[in-house]
Amino acid sequence: MDYEFLPVLYYKDEEKYNHTLASRRGGEYTVKLPVKIHGEQAFYCCTPQLLEQTEHIYRLNGSIFSLWDGIPAKSKDRYFSKALIAEIMGSNKIEGVRSSKQELRAAFDAVSGKSNKPTSFTGIVDGYYRILLPGKISVEQVSDIRMLYDVVILPNLNPADAPDGRLFRKSGVSVVTATEKEKHHGILPEADLIRFLTLSLEYLQATGYSLAAVSAFHYLFGYAHPFYDGNGRMARFLSSAFLRESLHPLIGLHISQGIANNRKAYYDAFDVCNNVRAKGDITPFILYYLSVIAQSTEGLQKDLESANAKLKHYSEAFHKTLGKEDDEITRGVLAALLEVTVFSDVGISVGGIGRYAEACDSTVYKRLQKLAALGVPITTQKDGKKNLYRLDLAQ
Repeated sequence: MDYEFLPVLYYKDEEKYNHTLASRRGGEYTVKLPVKIHGEQAFYCCTPQLLEQTEHIYRLNGSIFSLWDGIPAKSKDRYFSKALIAEIMGSNKIEGVRSSKQELRAAFDAVSGKSNKPTSFTGIVDGYYRILLPGKISVEQVSDIRMLYDVVILPNLNPADAPDGRLFRKSGVSVVTATEKEKHHGILPEADLIRFLTLSLEYLQATGYSLAAVSAFHYLFGYAHPFYDGNGRMARFLSSAFLRESLHPLIGLHISQGIANNRKAYYDAFDVCNNVRAKGDITPFILYYLSVIAQSTEGLQKDLESANAKLKHYSEAFHKTLGKEDDEITRGVLAALLEVTVFSDVGISVGGIGRYAEACDSTVYKRLQKLAALGVPITTQKDGKKNLYRLDLAQ
């Protein structure tokens, strides 16, 4: 049975609305939060649907770990890079922020030490990159949120939108509709805002970063709206970091993509809980957000299964193609080409192939020519002055 939204129920049957509200607030499986929404204590109900979604996500999480173990070690960074860039693009897309794969890839190269060129979006790429590394993102108190915001979000904002309070903003900020009608106003004064986020963060930590609590914090952060700009991107970044505490880090790198595919549902989930008739019930948002995590993780599972199947299939097929030409360096060159094709969306340079196959550039060139002569479908694309190589598996 679907969870009835209180604001909708109010206009359908006020008596039932009052009964349902009282039942939910006093329910045995109701979790009361230490903050208020429009003056009413925030709470959520541990419905069967919520529990089933949570269990489903944890089962998927186990599958992700198993599938990840089957990916060649040298290809894991490539897959992480692809997922990270797609996640940031998805988060930016939700807010209408323009960013290209090329810009984000250049930032990733700078962050991962492959390049020393200054680029746009280095801060946000660095932030997401740290999510992949255990212990590199620490949010112990609300001042840490401000510190991360300064690194991850602020560099790509208008300087006029920088926080002007002790930690956050000291003036009002509103969420408006497409017609500029205000539909939500962030918490003021700043002291109340800091207390609200402090209590919300302490609750999250006390749960051990449960999936319901991570979902609740995402809503509460959006409700508080601590910054003049970049609240959505910061909320999604924090959610990815918090999900890392209990799930495979790749899962946190697939959330914004799922939201971007249906932005209306995302904003609707906020709106229904922001409605004064909701009386602090944020269950609808938690159910929505858990569904996003579940659907995104299902998509990740399918992608990893497909990638592993492709790698196995084409490895066997190309092994037959090599025949008598099979030797360790040729296998290494072919493996590098195949893995970069399956696990990345960009090609690999001759130097990269050489490092993979432990061969010098001239040897790599000769092996590439030999493989092409054997009918292996090698393609090239330009990256500045360099050629990047891939396989055309559609041939």
